[in-house]
Amino acid sequence: MVAIFGGTFDPIHIGHMRGLIEAREAVDFERIFLVPSGTPPHKTHLIQSPGKDRLQMVRLAVQDLGFGEVSTYELDSGEPSFTVNTVSHFGNKFKKTPITLIIGSDSLLEINTWHRFEDVLSLANLVVLPRPGFVDKDSFDEVEKTLGPIKIENVKRNFPTPASDWITTDQKKGIILLKINRLNISSTDIRDRVKHGRSIKFLVTEPVEKYIIEKRLYREV
Repeated sequence: MVAIFGGTFDPIHIGHMRGLIEAREAVDFERIFLVPSGTPPHKTHLIQSPGKDRLQMVRLAVQDLGFGEVSTYELDSGEPSFTVNTVSHFGNKFKKTPITLIIGSDSLLEINTWHRFEDVLSLANLVVLPRPGFVDKDSFDEVEKTLGPIKIENVKRNFPTPASDWITTDQKKGIILLKINRLNISSTDIRDRVKHGRSIKFLVTEPVEKYIIEKRLYREV
């Protein structure tokens, strides 16, 4: 199974990395690709750093992570970073291997606003990382509501691990809801800390912190 973990990564932080570790422990992925976004339709206003800087920070983080590969597909495409295009790209590249998209639970609850979201859910499985305040682990009502025309066919509690629940949809794809304590770290907060001269130690890896300082990212000109 091939996993895709996309994001603006402006910057990539410890929360992202812990989420990947938890996802990898729940699902036996053959390969995991981190995909820095090019021009995300939902988050254009949040990107402050050039693609080359965000890409380099992801590469530095992956070295510390010890697994994962970095894809420049969205940065190279020059087109708006629609998830359906990225999933299709990896599906064509790995034709005989199931594709899984790793997303945050806040993204799951707004997935019906995505471009061609039904196609995304028919092309890829999902692994969902919880974020504070999103998705009640005891109820799937919010999830079913946001899936729109796509229906939940079956739910397996505590599967494939005790720290996850498995949903099967009528598209014959799985949605794995991880039940973990997600670190409450945000890229927005990190950028704000840098802007005001506050420490970001232990919120990002040391090489990423050093890169931010050397390149004077997130500081007012």
